[in-house]
Amino acid sequence: MNNMPDTAISPPLKGLKVLEISAAGSFAASLLAMILADQGADVAKVGLDVKNLPLNPEFNATMSREARARPGLDRNKQVLQAVATEADIHQLVELADVVILPYDIGIPYLAPESLREQHPSLVIVSLCEFDTLTSHAPRDGVAGAATGLFTDMNLYDRLFSPGTPLYTTALLPSAYAAVHGAAAIGLALLRRAKINAGEHITVSLAGSFMQAQGVNLIKDWPGNKPLPKPLRRLDRSKSFHQWAAASVANLDNSLQPFSHLYECADGEKLCVLCSPSKKLPPQLLRALGLWETACEKLGISEEDFAKDTKLNLRKNRGLVKILKSEFAKQPVAYWDDKLGAVAPVAKLRSTKEWFASSLARNLGMRSDVIDPIAGSVGVPGPLVTVNSYSDIQPRTLVPEAEELIQNWNSVESFTLTAEGAGASDGGLTNGLKVLELTTVVAAPHCGICLSQHGAESTRIASPDPKHDALVEVIAAVDVQRGKKNIIADLKTDAGQDQLRELVGEADVVVCNMRPEAATRLNVDFAGIKAIKKNVVYCRISAYPNSERPGYDPLLQVATGVVDGYRSDSGSGLPNFLGLAGSVDYGGGATGFLASVFGLMVQARNGGQGAYNVTASLAQFAQFIQSNRIVADDGLPELSESEIPLARTRDEKGWEYLPAAQFDGDSQEVQPVPVVTLKSLKETAVPVTAAQVGKSCPDDLPAVSVITQEQHDGGSDHFPAPTQVRFENASNPIILPATVPATSGEDGR
Repeated sequence: MNNMPDTAISPPLKGLKVLEISAAGSFAASLLAMILADQGADVAKVGLDVKNLPLNPEFNATMSREARARPGLDRNKQVLQAVATEADIHQLVELADVVILPYDIGIPYLAPESLREQHPSLVIVSLCEFDTLTSHAPRDGVAGAATGLFTDMNLYDRLFSPGTPLYTTALLPSAYAAVHGAAAIGLALLRRAKINAGEHITVSLAGSFMQAQGVNLIKDWPGNKPLPKPLRRLDRSKSFHQWAAASVANLDNSLQPFSHLYECADGEKLCVLCSPSKKLPPQLLRALGLWETACEKLGISEEDFAKDTKLNLRKNRGLVKILKSEFAKQPVAYWDDKLGAVAPVAKLRSTKEWFASSLARNLGMRSDVIDPIAGSVGVPGPLVTVNSYSDIQPRTLVPEAEELIQNWNSVESFTLTAEGAGASDGGLTNGLKVLELTTVVAAPHCGICLSQHGAESTRIASPDPKHDALVEVIAAVDVQRGKKNIIADLKTDAGQDQLRELVGEADVVVCNMRPEAATRLNVDFAGIKAIKKNVVYCRISAYPNSERPGYDPLLQVATGVVDGYRSDSGSGLPNFLGLAGSVDYGGGATGFLASVFGLMVQARNGGQGAYNVTASLAQFAQFIQSNRIVADDGLPELSESEIPLARTRDEKGWEYLPAAQFDGDSQEVQPVPVVTLKSLKETAVPVTAAQVGKSCPDDLPAVSVITQEQHDGGSDHFPAPTQVRFENASNPIILPATVPATSGEDGR
């Protein structure tokens, strides 16, 4: 299939000049600039003093985690080796389209108001932990402590040991801030093309990560329900909790044949995760040649899975026994190869194993470059792709600022036309029409992100959903907010007629069907382009450009997240960072980002053409490990950081110790209390009917939970849209509560 647009294009962001102010420990700023550089932007990274030089010899000599990650974080960038003077900065700002400020640097000429006065059409991005800039780089740990990252991300420990922190070095807040910041830059540039004015954008790490906590806030999500009364009456000691959690975990382990870690012949573990789907368990059994055996021995039939994904006790235990026996016959690589394209399975890998795997290479998720400092290294591939564009090059070292300025003077100016869809003086996607062919969490969240900036989103729902109630109904309370839901059977002529009508009105189409199914239903890129010649088509998948299926926990297993970031758990099971909160929402946010890039390319071509953009859960799972991924066998192994969590003096809670986050960071910072999502829900702000559909108030804190009435008269909790704030345009919109899907023509 030809994924290229009707008109051949240059790199999506070719000519976009981005000035990144360097700061040690500023992962969010580095990731944000990296996203733009990977799409062809001309990124110049400069330091203002010896301490924050991008190539500070003393800092790099420490072989810290950050220093080792720099070949990846700074690929495709021009890195200035000398200190940038005030005169250098003024010249670079005059040429720049975007300036990224990692924190309040304290230099008057780099204050946002001074930059805008010098260059009124400049887009400025300031990164902060919460609502205001700090005098240090924003810390993931501080943002995580305020958003329940350490306490609410594991189901069993959330149930049985509430408040016990679970350590993670994952860059979740920085990763989400980088994605939302890059998308906000794209929207601001589209707006600039229409009104010829720049923008100052403030991106909150805590607010950005809170957007990934949606399903963890709604009342019916697992772990948000109170313990049964008999358990609440029993001993509340730590030993009891550990025993209870382990007992329930072991029981659950024996009852979940399709959500299980199986030991293979070589002692390695294979994760099987088919449980959310009614279709995949029989598909897996047939691929293994065990369907007939299961039918004969256990009385299993198609009707069992047509009703629900859960079987009775006897059948579940019998299936676990059969599958254990089968998987023990071959090594894990055999099963991963045999079943990978058929059902959601993956080897339990370390980050290093994932990055060295042929799968990562074959999917384009690793690029090997010759870095001018580190030599031959492997670096991650791009986070998203636009029209299949990918060009990962090593960082370029520029000795003097004069050479950097000359390079920028020779680059063609970045221009967008005012002909593209959306991006008005008000909402940044006002007038944009989005059509969703989506299920589960990631792809619907892409539509949420577009809707939060003013787009009108319509989702086509199947009359025969293939997932269980957990994702089709409960998760939908969050990810289907603000949308028009229409039931249509795309297997029928009537459904195809309705599809053509809706595609004809759409500016963006979002789809997360596997390629074979999308082609069969005429909703792949070729099918959509045949209906609408001017459209951005966004495909969100488990793995990039692959038939391999998968869900959030599986991608955490496959890419090393579970192995690399686990901590001791009372359940005895590996610790997932959070179901949906770590990879699903990130996959959706990157789909939003890819869609914005697609709209920018379309605007560069006069609002014409069909553009194919892609994102995946695997790419985001790798993205949050950007501070760990270094592929160079000559480097010594890095030990895990010590856990910077400690009991409060009154022994009633926990504190995060910010100074322990970055290697070599000795700055004195006050401990930050670790909060739970439950405590955030208790201080939720009610949203009135008058506020729904309006932009989020400026005075609402970055870490905010709002309560909102549902269509059935009840209420539920959602994260307030505080991830980005715009100085001149509308902030993200408070979306209406979930609209039930109907088969009516108006979809209400």
